[in-house]
Amino acid sequence: MCSAGKYSTAAGSPSCSSCTAGKFNEQEGQQACKFCASGKYSSLQEQVSCSDCFDGYTSTQAGTSVLTSCTRCEAGKASSSDHKNCILCDAGFFASAGASECVGCSVNMYAEYAGSERCLNCPAGTGSLGKASECNDCGGVRKSNGDCIECTEGKFAGTAMCEDCEGGTSSPAGNSQPFCLSCAVGKFSASNSGESCTSGCTNCVSCIAGKFASRGSSECLQCASGKVSKKWQKKIF
Repeated sequence: MCSAGKYSTAAGSPSCSSCTAGKFNEQEGQQACKFCASGKYSSLQEQVSCSDCFDGYTSTQAGTSVLTSCTRCEAGKASSSDHKNCILCDAGFFASAGASECVGCSVNMYAEYAGSERCLNCPAGTGSLGKASECNDCGGVRKSNGDCIECTEGKFAGTAMCEDCEGGTSSPAGNSQPFCLSCAVGKFSASNSGESCTSGCTNCVSCIAGKFASRGSSECLQCASGKVSKKWQKKIF
């Protein structure tokens, strides 16, 4: 009787032949060898089983005899559990080339289309709960860890959190824009106390008589001798 991994076409024949590469035989006394199924390969003779293609690789043909016949899944796809096909990732998921599974996008990231090879950051002022195909605007708030959080005075919607306004700018509460507003000519950035500030500024305050400020200023400057500030018409001697 022929052992596993071999066969004989004639029953009872004392002569056995080896299963060739790409085939196998797991039982004794067989008259033929079986082809390796798609998704598997066998590169040696007398095999009793076939090996799976590596994770991220597939083979669509039966009887594969070399590992190199298993092909790598392209970006945006992942190998099926039986290694027979590369499966397209759904929107909200991604996969790099040679991936064994599609991975969901993280919080505040998204993949709009099926077959994506990477996730993108949500635009400032929007966010997502993860595994998302789009980002949602919370209406004056910022998504952080999946929650909508309103930006307080002096802050704007950054890419991951509410961030402080810089000097020369200001922002009211609930700013969903990815920027703060520049102070107009004749005004400077200030805190709630009215003092000049360079970070987290909540207001733009008018310069007092005899001082001036260009657009986006964090402080007012004294007019030079012999000049006046137009708003107040106070001459400096």
